[in-house]
Amino acid sequence: MKLLIVDNSMPVRKRLSDMFESVPAIEVIQAAELAEGFAQLRQFTPHAMILDLKFPDGNGFDLLGYTKQNFPSVIVMVNTNAIYFRKQCLALGADFFFDKSLETNDLVDTIISYRDRLLSSGQP
Repeated sequence: MKLLIVDNSMPVRKRLSDMFESVPAIEVIQAAELAEGFAQLRQFTPHAMILDLKFPDGNGFDLLGYTKQNFPSVIVMVNTNAIYFRKQCLALGADFFFDKSLETNDLVDTIISYRDRLLSSGQP
């Protein structure tokens, strides 16, 4: 399973990446900027994406909408502590919404569960 983490905070990317690096059958791809997130999405077509919303070069809503229009099978998990964005993210097609300061374990469990479903269906 390919997992794309798009977050401009290096400590957040590192923490998430470290959590998944030891999990079998999960390949972590990272992007620090929104433009890089678009490029990584097109190049690797991940199975799932963890997405922050605030970037110096734009906002994550653009990548979320683009992903769901062009890669509808990609599971998008928005990872922010700005709970007031929940409705907008879900309207744009986010599959899950997690508060990065409180629900990291739930996010990890969701990714692992999705990986297990992919593996049981014969997908990489």
